[in-house]
Amino acid sequence: MYEMLVGYPPFYSDEPMSTCRKSKGLAREVLMKFKARPWFKGIEWNKLYQMKAAFIPEVNDELDTQNFEKFAETDNQVPSATKSGPWRKMLPSKDANFMGYTYKNFEIVNDHEVPGIAELKKKSNKPKRPIVKFLQL
Repeated sequence: MYEMLVGYPPFYSDEPMSTCRKSKGLAREVLMKFKARPWFKGIEWNKLYQMKAAFIPEVNDELDTQNFEKFAETDNQVPSATKSGPWRKMLPSKDANFMGYTYKNFEIVNDHEVPGIAELKKKSNKPKRPIVKFLQL
């Protein structure tokens, strides 16, 4: 969330585990406030993964987008906010829409031969989904 608003992660480190340790307290506090909202009253958070989902989308494969709205193609205009600032020289204009994003989805490239993926996978030992017990105080 912070990265999307500001453009870079607040707890950046060359070591992923260091970044994780620094941000864990902030994430825990935000999640506890979120879970305490009246709208979520009655949810048994420790049993979340045992509950049946209210809606289970049909998905044919990991690239299936049938559950998303279809939008008309744009002319790839770069938003004016990305045309200024210190990052303007870092990326070609066609990539400016992705400025500052550091998320990596390794699952989608598991079956593809992409240079550098093996090295990145070795550095990423995170679980595939959040573990609810770690979100509890």
